[in-house]
Amino acid sequence: MTLKKCAADFMNNWRTKQCGPSEKFSTRTFWIAAAAWMAVWSLLPAFCVGNVFVDVAENVAWGMHFQLGYDKNPYFGAWLTYWFYNIWKTELFSYVLSQFFVFMSLVAMWRLSRRIFRSGFHSLVAVLLMLTIPFFSHSACEFNDDVIEIGLWAMLILFFHRAIMEQSIADWVAVGLVAGLSVMTKYLGVALCVSLGTLLFVLPEGRRAWRGWGLYIAAAIFFALVVPNLLWLSQHDFIAFKYAGGRSAAKMAVTPFPRLVNPLRLVGNYVLPLLLPVAAMAVFFRRERTECVARRDMIFLFPAMFGPFAVSLLFSLLTGGKIIASWLTPYYIVSGIFLVAAFRPSPDVFRLKIFLLFVALFAVTSGVSFGYEHLVRRPYQRRSCSYDSYPGREAARQLTDEWQRRFNRPLKYVVGTRKSSCNMTFYSKDMPHAFFDSDIALSQWIAWDEIEREGALVVWDTEKPPIWLLQYESRLLILPEFEFERAVPAWFRAVAGKPKTAGVTAAILPPADCR
Repeated sequence: MTLKKCAADFMNNWRTKQCGPSEKFSTRTFWIAAAAWMAVWSLLPAFCVGNVFVDVAENVAWGMHFQLGYDKNPYFGAWLTYWFYNIWKTELFSYVLSQFFVFMSLVAMWRLSRRIFRSGFHSLVAVLLMLTIPFFSHSACEFNDDVIEIGLWAMLILFFHRAIMEQSIADWVAVGLVAGLSVMTKYLGVALCVSLGTLLFVLPEGRRAWRGWGLYIAAAIFFALVVPNLLWLSQHDFIAFKYAGGRSAAKMAVTPFPRLVNPLRLVGNYVLPLLLPVAAMAVFFRRERTECVARRDMIFLFPAMFGPFAVSLLFSLLTGGKIIASWLTPYYIVSGIFLVAAFRPSPDVFRLKIFLLFVALFAVTSGVSFGYEHLVRRPYQRRSCSYDSYPGREAARQLTDEWQRRFNRPLKYVVGTRKSSCNMTFYSKDMPHAFFDSDIALSQWIAWDEIEREGALVVWDTEKPPIWLLQYESRLLILPEFEFERAVPAWFRAVAGKPKTAGVTAAILPPADCR
């Protein structure tokens, strides 16, 4: 069917006065909404964000080196980011890729909704409710491990439902593959795996899985993906766990009564994004008396919806550790399905149309807010320079030129903070290897003898030089402090004028044959 015919049928169904939307209308509305959502949120940051997001640049700096783990996260996110960066060679790839994973989650939840509700109306409402949660719109513009998890968690939940209900070997293979990639994207994926694993004991269909080969095949695939990283961790002092524990402990140290305050903050951070979809469900729809979901499916939804949160809450209660709000990004995958199953909205095409307009209005409001934040507030108003307004492109160009002017050779190494070194790696034409904070534990691919022989550019962006700079002090050539305009898209700079500036301090450790 042509796009023109599809659009005409969509508009005809839009004008209909029937009580409930047709299955064809619901299906086409979903695909139009999902495709439009991906297009808008892929293009908007490309027009509004001046500098690559730091997690993207960090993953590229990691992914340059084929490691089975890194100092913060496992390997899959870094590998995936680096592969796509090599294809696109611009930050645009990260905006498209982030929305691809959001799109993947929408499709997975649409498929799961159709299995659970067997109703296009209820499935469409469930997916649209997801879109009113910020983690699926402006908060998903930065491609990082949390955004990857949105897509992987959604696929895991869908395949796990299919696997335990139908006991298909193919679905169990998909479960093992997606579960392994999820945990190898971020260790937090274990929380979902454990939560879904309870269904193997609670549901009769889950208990039946123990008698077949599928579950064991899934487990074998899962461990084949995870065990190499566990071995790597054991050889590197479990550094990623120490990073998470250290970050949590640092937050705990400045929080009074952390075992009380941090769990309460976690509850608040979890509930807050759910307020708008809950209010929308109550305002725009009437409740049916009859159930719209089978009991076994309702049991399935509980651990998928609340299990990861319960695991995080238990951790916070026992340790007093703080769960960062952004870590909750994939926790809302089944929120729309769960709300529809609990509220049981009555099919009504008019109310559905009003709700569609509300979602569109929410998207416009979010887009305007996103544009103002990245075009105006961060480059022109904020005192401090944020990651996405850091002058990474200009700093990398000028500092690389300075190195090559002096030594007439490619720049191989850059030593610096995460922000400065990752931006050099991402934007410099020489794509130097990043040496984070001059600490080999954070950059396992670095060899000291190589640094001594090839030299390095040392970069920092603070007024007070970092402590690790002292080890190079006697051999450094200190460069004059550079002052760059904060990064802002050229089209907006032409309208709004010059943004604020950011200072970048650099020094050169000359190659051994040039000292």
